[in-house]
Amino acid sequence: MSYYHDFDPSSLSSIVLKFRCIECGKRVVSDEMDVPYPDCSSETIGDSRNSSSDYIYCGHCDKGYTIEIGVTYVGGRIDIEDLEESANVEFTGQYGLDFNDYGDFDKAEFEAIIANKDFYKNFTRGISDLRELNSINTINTSARQALSKQIYIGTITCLETYLADAFINTVLDQEKYLRDFFKTFPIFKGQTIEISNIFGYVDKVKDEAKKEMRKVLYHNLPFVTKMYKVVLDVTFPLSSLIHRAVKTRHDLVHRNGKNIEDNAEVYVDAEIITELLTEIESFVGEINTQVFAKAWEMH
Repeated sequence: MSYYHDFDPSSLSSIVLKFRCIECGKRVVSDEMDVPYPDCSSETIGDSRNSSSDYIYCGHCDKGYTIEIGVTYVGGRIDIEDLEESANVEFTGQYGLDFNDYGDFDKAEFEAIIANKDFYKNFTRGISDLRELNSINTINTSARQALSKQIYIGTITCLETYLADAFINTVLDQEKYLRDFFKTFPIFKGQTIEISNIFGYVDKVKDEAKKEMRKVLYHNLPFVTKMYKVVLDVTFPLSSLIHRAVKTRHDLVHRNGKNIEDNAEVYVDAEIITELLTEIESFVGEINTQVFAKAWEMH
């Protein structure tokens, strides 16, 4: 017994599901779940499939449901195990930001991103500040654990910010990379333009690129790794620690500090954070060396 629903994942960054429990009839509401991106380097629809899974419980009878979200170039599908095919499931989607719909403040914020040419210096400054915060040990145990969680989240945020700023600035700065972005980014595959509209589209090429680059979830490392490779020919170093840390960050932010496997409290301390800070600093350092070399080659 399984429920499935096809949906259009375009611009969706996350989704919340609501349905009635088959055991007790009470309302079940999922956490906010990230919608994955398809593999932008794949040649076929099947190979482009990317998926994520979650496990949620009914808050009244503890009945569990496995949820899988799968996305390809042409669409998405949600599967919920142990739920009848005829079940009434409500979907609430959080959509990615649309540059064309930004107010003046948001446009100014985006322009600040692309004006920031010191993205690596800002990253290293952020890591240094987090190290200093991590050295604080003059507070009680409960407060220290709360601080550790926030530092951990901030560490992943530093990584995300660097990956976004470095990619967006580098692509928009060089026509070659902008062309490669349009050639390889999933949403542009299969699009056609009428000859009568071609010059109007050329005039807004950069705006279209900004809009789509801004929607990317830069903590989705499998997708971002491929995007950097096919557009910039930049190879990410291997780091299982950072991939696990992104999942831990998700538990801290979206699951109130509980992991998905057994709903246990996620524990982080100063030693764990120190290891993560060192790993991310090395990870970004290797990426930035390549990004800098690409920018130097083009000038």
